[in-house]
Amino acid sequence: MRSMQQRQPLKFGQVASVYDQFAYVQSYVFDYLCQYLISLDLHPSSILDIGSGTGKGTYALAHMFQDALCFGVDISAEMVAVAQKQHAHKRIFYRCQDATRPLTIDPVDLIVSNATFQWFNDPSKISALKSILNKNGTMVFSLFGPHCYQELAQSLMAMGQSSEGFPAKQFLWANTLSRDMGSGVTIDRYDQLMLRVKYPDLMTLLRQIHNTGVTYSKVLYSFLWTPAFVRKLESQYRERYGGIYATYHVYIGRIS
Repeated sequence: MRSMQQRQPLKFGQVASVYDQFAYVQSYVFDYLCQYLISLDLHPSSILDIGSGTGKGTYALAHMFQDALCFGVDISAEMVAVAQKQHAHKRIFYRCQDATRPLTIDPVDLIVSNATFQWFNDPSKISALKSILNKNGTMVFSLFGPHCYQELAQSLMAMGQSSEGFPAKQFLWANTLSRDMGSGVTIDRYDQLMLRVKYPDLMTLLRQIHNTGVTYSKVLYSFLWTPAFVRKLESQYRERYGGIYATYHVYIGRIS
């Protein structure tokens, strides 16, 4: 069976054309990350955006730092194609590449990653990115933590279903990330956010999950999502939580 990380290019490629319509939580987190960047008072001449997706965030960074060259790297060729079409800029260069492998790019002053590092199975691959930072360079990130969609996971378990195939179960805790990144690497600071979003019904939540690339293991869940099962799950969900809510567990940090 392929790992979660190996499945991601296919998942994101399938939703590239509609991703931005559903990624409103990711956009909110990116705005928070930008405020964090502003507080650091940085003046980079070159920026690398890891997991640049449709290029929406990379484009915002190019406008935020108007003297910087920006490089957007994403594992999905379909996402890169959307970025090149919808968020082209004379100072932005997009490429399709797996950031867990050595990147062929000159050193940069700033690395930014929004809602991507949770897909890295090996935290040492995050710390390896420091090798392409210039001296005194900075890496800032956001990532989703393991409490994401905890209401959905708990509702599934209440119905006697395992939630082990749920990707958020494999997302990293901040202390695990710090421990496993290796010697010489420190998370200088991290903020922890717990966002709770209300949805009108369960199908709206499931569509949002699917269209942001966060899908279940097909092996464990392909038989579950019949209309009858969704109705029963929604009833269980509303009984437990009084509505259809989803928690988004987010870390914002800086790595040195």
